[in-house]
Amino acid sequence: MLSLAELQDQFSACLQASEPGQNGLEGMVAPGVPPSASLAIYRNNVHSRFADALADVFPATRRIVDDAFFRFAAGCFVEAHPSRAGTLIGFGREFPVFLRAFEPAASLPYLPDVAALEFLHRDAFHAADAPPLDAGLLHALADRHGDALCLTLHPSVRLLSAPFAVLDVWQANLQDDPAPMTIAGHAEHLLIIRPDADVHVRRVTEAGFAVLGALGDGLPLGRSIEAAASLPGADALPAELAALIAHGAFTHAHLETRT
Repeated sequence: MLSLAELQDQFSACLQASEPGQNGLEGMVAPGVPPSASLAIYRNNVHSRFADALADVFPATRRIVDDAFFRFAAGCFVEAHPSRAGTLIGFGREFPVFLRAFEPAASLPYLPDVAALEFLHRDAFHAADAPPLDAGLLHALADRHGDALCLTLHPSVRLLSAPFAVLDVWQANLQDDPAPMTIAGHAEHLLIIRPDADVHVRRVTEAGFAVLGALGDGLPLGRSIEAAASLPGADALPAELAALIAHGAFTHAHLETRT
């Protein structure tokens, strides 16, 4: 006799399978009733709930392609990426990558990056809280320790580099009736952060983006700036870093640990 956990595992596998009648659950249904017919309603409800969850996370993506196409793509995604967690928080993380390889969406090459921005926006919203580093203290530490200072990014910081101007596309399609627009085909570097109650998305220069990435990897400030010295926007790095500090992008500062 199956234990409750084993029965639940089999039932879950059956809901995810394309042919539930082949999963050994015939004994769970009334005699003479095909398992596929009995369990279809459960599978449809589960898939519909996950599709609804994706629509909630990716409203602009859904608006770009229309609801019918989105639900078709969502159904294909749920089949390929069934949830393994007990919560819907984080569900859809693989959806932008899925769209990049989704042939029916090939005519919209910017769509995966719009979806990536939407997921990172939601991800930042659920990130941990942390008080930003005091700007006066940080400037004092920088004056004293200079290039050896390491900065910790705020827990909500997310970074996105895209070959299209996806921020305008995303913002326009948050409206119920977005106006037609031309998709600019130039690279865009975005910082997504929730320093307070709201999530903010701001453009940064390529140099600023590289510095944030290097700091996130644990490099000290001097080496991070040096690595970005040849990139567009490097001349404006002092002013950009000051704006990022004021925007709450950092929470802690410490000296580089040498080994």
